[in-house]
Amino acid sequence: MTAVRGRTSLASILCALLLSMNVVADEPSTPAEAAALLRKLSSHSQQQWNGWVRELGAEDFAVRETALQNLLQLPKIPRDEWTRQLPTAAPEQRWRLQRVLDRHESESTHLYRAALHLISQDPTALREDDWLAAAIVLERADLRDEYVAFLRQHVTPALASKFRAAVSDERLASRLAAAVVLSRSSEAIDQPLLAKLFTDTNDEVAFLTAQGVAQRGDVRALPVLIRLLDSSQLEIRSASATWLCGLTGQEFDYSAHSPAADRQAAMTRWRDWLTGPGATAVIQPPQRMAVQGRGSLHGHTLIATGGMGKISELNAQGEVIWQRSMQAWSAEKLPGGNVLIASHWENRVLEVDDRGNTLWQMENVNAIRAKPLPSGRVLIADFGGHRVVEADRRGAIVWSHATPDQCFDAERLVSGNTIFACPNLIREVAPNGSSVRQWTIEGRINSLQVLPSGRLLMANYGQGRVVELDEQGQVTWEHKIARPSDAFRLPGGRTLITTAEEIVEIDLQGRQIRQISAAVNGGARQ
Repeated sequence: MTAVRGRTSLASILCALLLSMNVVADEPSTPAEAAALLRKLSSHSQQQWNGWVRELGAEDFAVRETALQNLLQLPKIPRDEWTRQLPTAAPEQRWRLQRVLDRHESESTHLYRAALHLISQDPTALREDDWLAAAIVLERADLRDEYVAFLRQHVTPALASKFRAAVSDERLASRLAAAVVLSRSSEAIDQPLLAKLFTDTNDEVAFLTAQGVAQRGDVRALPVLIRLLDSSQLEIRSASATWLCGLTGQEFDYSAHSPAADRQAAMTRWRDWLTGPGATAVIQPPQRMAVQGRGSLHGHTLIATGGMGKISELNAQGEVIWQRSMQAWSAEKLPGGNVLIASHWENRVLEVDDRGNTLWQMENVNAIRAKPLPSGRVLIADFGGHRVVEADRRGAIVWSHATPDQCFDAERLVSGNTIFACPNLIREVAPNGSSVRQWTIEGRINSLQVLPSGRLLMANYGQGRVVELDEQGQVTWEHKIARPSDAFRLPGGRTLITTAEEIVEIDLQGRQIRQISAAVNGGARQ
């Protein structure tokens, strides 16, 4: 509860509590307001941030509320620093600062997504100088794909000089924007300019540049992606491994979470390949990639133990740091840090926070799996309903497709198509529902993952094996294990497998790295 000064009236206390518990950053309602918001947010300084933190404990209630609103709107916050301040802060300030730490990611994600949606409707709302100001969104990993798509669609040749100049800008957001626009430009990139982006002091800039160059089939991206396997940022290491595998079709036993010495050994294998067989390789951007709306687990493992009735988040040492009692096959981390759960036992999909509070749910859907999309919507495998469903945050169904049998899993592809798994069948369909291709496979297909290479990883419960299939449906890798209900390939080649008895991690050779937990079906993510 909020601590208040002795002279504060009971009515003031109740007012403060009610308003603070329901505070939501004001959303823009027009493209012009959205552009103005992004312009304002990009101009805030660290000094202003610190001032707002102090104002959380101000005498005036309105000042405290305004400070809270301003902090919730920031593109990013110094979370570790502010957490250290909590024990020494005054009671009112401490309570409000904790609210910022708890709600910043989810509130600000919602705000930025609304702003991007409006600007996409009318890009002319951005003035010439606003394009780099709006690039502040690129510092948000959960919104990056949306803004990258916006830049690729709307940046004109007349703006190219601004993005070239931004390569040397001290602001990270500007350099990220330059990496996106220049690496994906149809025009040839000057080698000095490209080299500057590749060697930027921030690994995110280097990665976005390599990603864009690779999408053009340019092998100059490969040495950069190999170097980034040892980035100090876990997400960059993981994404670089994903892209290397997808571009080359090669997989080495690499884990982004491994100690530095193990990562270096994997990097040596990649470099040996690049100077050997890979010297003449032609890289091909994956033609079939799944869109991912997941949040980062920061090296943790999120497990759903199915019939055992536990959903748990484990740290790198295997210790439980969060748990909820519930029978579910599916749990996914969201960008704001919350968890998305699908339970066909309870016929619902729900989002819960780290305290176990239900923030959103959709009932009357026999959801065996639910996966977050970058748009904030949810893709649901409706097991008993024999369908795939896409739902928005109001619980409204915005797209659905009937499946010929029980639907165990589904993924949305970057093309807009959807791929789903049923007993004896995997099928890809276009947004209008027409069939694009299908694979007839004997057995009950309990899970499906589209790998960066475009190949399919599936847990075949009926046949007792986890299998990787190529475009033609040929088996390129398999691991025999009794009654698998879920298989999830990690960047670099290791696989998390959930069965009717346990959750394990194996390497590419099928050797068990560790047993994670007992389970009665379910799934695991890392």
